Amino acid sequence: MRAFTSLILLLFTAACMDIESRVVFTGPDRAEVTQRVIIDAETRSMIDENAGDMCEGARQEVLADGSQSCTFSAEFSLDALTAPGDLPEAERELLDSITVERLGEGQVRVSYDLTTFRDATTDKATDETRRIVAMFLGHTFTMEVGGGEIVSANGEIAADGRSAAYVLDFTESFENGAEIPERFEVVLRLP
Repeated sequence: MRAFTSLILLLFTAACMDIESRVVFTGPDRAEVTQRVIIDAETRSMIDENAGDMCEGARQEVLADGSQSCTFSAEFSLDALTAPGDLPEAERELLDSITVERLGEGQVRVSYDLTTFRDATTDKATDETRRIVAMFLGHTFTMEVGGGEIVSANGEIAADGRSAAYVLDFTESFENGAEIPERFEVVLRLP
C-alpha cells in the first residue's frame, strides 16, 4: 500500500481534492479510522499519467462526475491509538495528524492537529505555503469523531450527541479570514 500521507503530499501540489477523516469507536477498546480523499477528474488523470496508482491499497470508486474516491481504513485497539509508535508505517501515517489520549472514567480525547493550516493564515506563512493554500480554495477537510457519547467538542455536535464534526472550508479560512483553531478536539465517553 502506498502511504496515505504520500498521496496527500502529491495532491497538495494539485490541491483539487476534498478530504474526509473519521475516527469511530466501535467498542470500549477499539476504533476504526477512515481517511477518504476525493480527487477531481483532471487531477486523477494527471496522477495516472505521471505517478501510477496513488490509491493503491485503498478502496477506490469512480464517482458520477469522473472524480476518484480513495478510502483508506483500519481498525485499531485503544492501546495502539494512544501509543502508535509501534505500528507499521502505513498505519502510523493513517493516524498522522490524530492524537488519542485516555482521560479515565471511560473517556478519551481525540485531537486533530490543525496548526499547519492555521499558521498558513498568519504572518508565519511563507510565500510557498500561501501559493499552495490558494490552490485549495473551493475544497474542504472534514473531520469527524463518534461512536460514543460526546462530552465536549470544539466542532459541531450531532443532534443525537454521538458524533462531532469540524469542516475546514479552505475558501472561508484562507480567503475570507475565518479563524482556524489549533486543533479539532473531542472528548468522548467510550461505548
